Amino acid sequence: MKKPEYKNFDAIIYRKSGKYPYVNEQDKSSCDILKELTGLSASAGSTVVSEKYHSAVFVDGRYKLAAKLAVDQQKFDILDHNFASIMEWIRQNIPIGMKIAYDPRFFSINLFNKIKTDLSEYQLMPINFEDVLNLHLNKRPLKIHRVKRTFSESKISSIYDIITQNKLDAYLLCDPCSISWLLNIRDFDAQFSPVVFGYLLVDKNFDAVLYLDEVYSEVINPSECVIKIKHEKDLIADLQKFSVIGIDETETAAHLYQIYQNNFRYVSNPCLLQKAIKNETEIADMKAAAKTDSAAIVRLLHWLYSYNEDNTKQNPTEIEIANKLVEFRQQYDNYVGESFQCISAADEHSAIIHYSPTPQSDTRVKNMLLLDTGGQYKYGTTDITRTICLNKPTREQKLFYTLVLKGHIALANMKFPEGTTLAQLEPFARQFLWHNSVDYPHSTSHGIGYMSSVHESLISSAHSSRGGGSVVLHPGMIISNEPGYYKNGFFGIRLENMMLVKDCLDGYLTFETISLVPFDWYLIDEHILTDIEIEWVQKYHRNIYSKINSFLPEDVMHWLVQYMRIS
Repeated sequence: MKKPEYKNFDAIIYRKSGKYPYVNEQDKSSCDILKELTGLSASAGSTVVSEKYHSAVFVDGRYKLAAKLAVDQQKFDILDHNFASIMEWIRQNIPIGMKIAYDPRFFSINLFNKIKTDLSEYQLMPINFEDVLNLHLNKRPLKIHRVKRTFSESKISSIYDIITQNKLDAYLLCDPCSISWLLNIRDFDAQFSPVVFGYLLVDKNFDAVLYLDEVYSEVINPSECVIKIKHEKDLIADLQKFSVIGIDETETAAHLYQIYQNNFRYVSNPCLLQKAIKNETEIADMKAAAKTDSAAIVRLLHWLYSYNEDNTKQNPTEIEIANKLVEFRQQYDNYVGESFQCISAADEHSAIIHYSPTPQSDTRVKNMLLLDTGGQYKYGTTDITRTICLNKPTREQKLFYTLVLKGHIALANMKFPEGTTLAQLEPFARQFLWHNSVDYPHSTSHGIGYMSSVHESLISSAHSSRGGGSVVLHPGMIISNEPGYYKNGFFGIRLENMMLVKDCLDGYLTFETISLVPFDWYLIDEHILTDIEIEWVQKYHRNIYSKINSFLPEDVMHWLVQYMRIS
């Protein structure tokens, strides 16, 4: 942890969400700001830190246990991550009138305006984290890769349409995933999400300029981007040329608003729904990526189960398992990197929902392993979770694995009317756990991007500030199906596949599972499954064999047949 330099302020408020251009701290510096301020490594969370007063970290259910292990609880309260609880905690713990510092690059306009209203009795002071935490920007070249497989003129026309409809002089797009999708470009050197960071300004004359983020030292292959490229430092001056500029207030960072607020008009990003609904080429590519990635994971499972067959050596560690999976993925063409940091969680660590091993926490697998992992390929993005048992599972472990599996099957088998949202389908995945008076503290589903963020911002089964839980499902969307169960200090279970939303052509929709990794029969209590559920698993396993057997070495293929119990 780094101790902030408290210069003329009493506390710092910080929010990490991964939503805004400046939030990709792995690219912006060698430092994770949330971890430096609190000791917690998490993909989302907020904190209020103070030298004079008490401090707090705010996380959702995925990180509650991790926070208790990582954060000094004598200095920090650990609370639910929601706007109301953050504001209430500040009012109770920081005296009115104190100066609260914030970096406006890490707050959307929408969120900052709420904070300004709620904390009107405090003095809000803009700062730059590079100065306060003594960070140094690690610049690197940007090598632009053009995605030529999915070009569609209708993509850019969606921006032209809102300029005309809303009588704008220009529209400023600030979401890197939308920009990369719209321009059909990627940055395969970016960590986890291969998107290009910057801003896209489109004017009413249909001229477009891409302003590259300051993280890039130079541009390689600029001809791969079909529009003009400028540096971020030129953006403010160019904005001055327009009287009315459309922005999405939930995506645009507050520092731009403070500079140019009088000329902004709020118009929602038109790309979000468009890019969430994959076209035929994108669907075929995502299925191909899922097939390749599944083959790599099956090879890892074979390696794990064969690792200590003769009982002459110790089981591998969490980090060794994560590294071995990367080795298998690298043996397939078009692999770029992981789509998020691998969750390789052994035994009691598997109860920590978003645990990732460190050299200090790394341990050998004794019995249970939860592996939540994803890959980025030059034709798609993957996300999958499996829980396996290398020894004999307990009755309790089999019970809850099977209940989680039943919920997974129930959601995968759903047929539902057009106009249905993911939030409406949540209970079907949770019902069997609810019948046993237990639940899991995370959403069941999220959208998955195409060569983009593994968590597509628009779609979620959880209710969010963006309304993700209320977004209607459409054919072509790709989502996750990931119910789970977690017993703190003992074990955790999560089973995740990617699913494609398909049209039944009768006013109803259904799902097609596109992940191809078997479930663990050793953990399934068949007495709890119905005949229909057993047939679903058997059919799924037969589909796995038919789809990926040609991607596997012969010894792995023979092992897979036995592991899946198919003839």
